[in-house]
Amino acid sequence: MAKFTAGKSGNPAGRFAPGKTGNPGGRPKGVVEVRDLARKHTEAAIMRLVAIMESGQSEAAQVLAIKELLDRGWGKSIAINQHEGKKGGEPIVIRIVGDSARL
Repeated sequence: MAKFTAGKSGNPAGRFAPGKTGNPGGRPKGVVEVRDLARKHTEAAIMRLVAIMESGQSEAAQVLAIKELLDRGWGKSIAINQHEGKKGGEPIVIRIVGDSARL
């Protein structure tokens, strides 16, 4: 019989103990700095998307600009997957909803 080796957390189930984290140092500082720099260009980026939406050279570019604007303003659309399960069984429906907290 193979001997079990615990994960990095030390817990045989591979989970962290209550109150413990796998990232004690927190989010790297560079991530926050890049996010803040990008946010300074939000208004200009949205205005550029509006310009592409209104007069983009291709319909594909216009559709992508519209999608990005709607996703930012209203959140990503809901994706629905359905599986019929076993023969004669009840269908399984999974709804994946975008993270509106990122707006």
